[in-house]
Amino acid sequence: MRPQLFLTILLVGVTPFLSGATLQEFSGTVKVMRLFRTLNLKTGMELKGKDMIITGDDGTALIKLKDESTLNLGADTRFKLSSLKGEGKADRKVELDLIQGAGVFNVTPLKGEESFSIRTPSAVAGVRGTRFGVRHVRVGRRFVSSVAVIKGRVAVSPVRRTRRRASGRQRKEVMLTTMTQSSVSAEGGVQEPQPLSRQEALQIAGEAGMLPSGTSSEGQDDAGGSVPPGSTGESGAEESLFDGVATEAIESNPLPVIVPVVIPTVITRPDTEGVKNTVEQRSLRIPTPPSPPSQTEAQ
Repeated sequence: MRPQLFLTILLVGVTPFLSGATLQEFSGTVKVMRLFRTLNLKTGMELKGKDMIITGDDGTALIKLKDESTLNLGADTRFKLSSLKGEGKADRKVELDLIQGAGVFNVTPLKGEESFSIRTPSAVAGVRGTRFGVRHVRVGRRFVSSVAVIKGRVAVSPVRRTRRRASGRQRKEVMLTTMTQSSVSAEGGVQEPQPLSRQEALQIAGEAGMLPSGTSSEGQDDAGGSVPPGSTGESGAEESLFDGVATEAIESNPLPVIVPVVIPTVITRPDTEGVKNTVEQRSLRIPTPPSPPSQTEAQ
């Protein structure tokens, strides 16, 4: 059974719901939870602060904020619009939680006192305006968070923990720039920035539902397969993913020679006898975070 890492999703009702997002597109199994209710989905529906978006093994979703930022969510993902304070205004403060799964986010540049952050159970990604992917998935017996920046800058640090803060230790933070990546372990170990190859960026985009996977239920490509939300086919999605990134930055990072982690993924597909579940082997390479941080690195 899938472990539930966050219980804070139950603490709702003390803060007014704030609007500022719409569900632009979705495919496959997608649910939106609000105050323990499952909403009826429709394209273009308004989403509010505290809403939880849950995608199934075949689900993808595209969310658009008022400032034109876009959030692409892949299959088997749990994502919370924790705070949309001031969204669409000069003093916006956006806080999002990727509890499980994968997403690719295209954030419009921030100004002044604006802030935009995406948290996982292990990591915090502070954004100034960029295109990047975030994952929080099980690797072996533990969960690992990874952040990959395709364009721009993102500050990555471990989640603050009361026990470590009380010890007076300093929290480690790394700054990721265009075509770099890092990971954070559940224990708070932060990896130094690593090169991000074109293949790895495309893999993350595929996990976030930006590339055709043949498993979504809305739209079809030229071969009769499915096209995920926000995608115009593989070539169009790739062009959008690397828009504004210098060619030399994309081509300068070769794919590392590392044995990938292979994770069984359950995919629901129709066949001549109805609908059945098939198991595929998905290759998932995540930068390996270090061991638990030392006293000088931990918070």
